[in-house]
Amino acid sequence: MAPEVALIFSGLFTMIVTLVLAVLGWRVKDSQDSKIANLKSELDRRLHVQKFTFEKEFDILSQLWETFVDLRESTLALNPAIDSPNWYTPEDQIENQQRKRLALLEKNFSRFFDVYEKNRPFYPPQIYNIVERFGIMAKWRELNYAIYDDLDKSARVKYWGWLQDSSKKILEVNNELCEAIRASNKIAMTSH
Repeated sequence: MAPEVALIFSGLFTMIVTLVLAVLGWRVKDSQDSKIANLKSELDRRLHVQKFTFEKEFDILSQLWETFVDLRESTLALNPAIDSPNWYTPEDQIENQQRKRLALLEKNFSRFFDVYEKNRPFYPPQIYNIVERFGIMAKWRELNYAIYDDLDKSARVKYWGWLQDSSKKILEVNNELCEAIRASNKIAMTSH
C-alpha cells in the first residue's frame, strides 16, 4: 500500500473515531444534564415540602402556646384568697367573680383541648406529654377551687399548701413546655 493511501486511511480513521467520541460525549453529557435536572427538581420538591411542613408545625406550636398561656393564666387565677369577703366586697359579687373565673377557665380549657388534641400528630410526643400533664393539673386546680368553700378549717390549711405547690408546678410546666417548643423549632429549622 502506498504511503499516500495509508495516510488517507489513517486520517479517515482519526476522523471517524473523533466523530464517534464526539457523538458519545454529547449523549453522555445530555444524559448527565438530564440526571442533574431530575435531581434538582427532586431537591426543589423536597425543600418545598419541608418548608410547608415547618410552617405548619410552627403555626400549630404557636396556637398551642397561645392557648396554653390563656389556660395557665385562668388556672392561676383560681385562688380563693382573691375571692375572700372583705368590708368593701359584697358576698354576691364574690360568688359572681368565682363563676366568671370558672367560666373563663372552661372556655380556655376547651380552646386548649381542641388545639392540642386536634393537632396531636403534628408535634413531638414530648410536647404532647407536657401539655397533657398540664391539662390534668388545670382540671385538679378547678375541682379544688370549686370545693374550697365546703372545706373545714384543717382541710383549708392543707389546701393553701397544695395551692402554692400547684402554682409552682404550673410555672415549672410552663418553662418545660417553652423549652420543648424551642427545641422542636431548632430541630425543625436545622432539618429544613
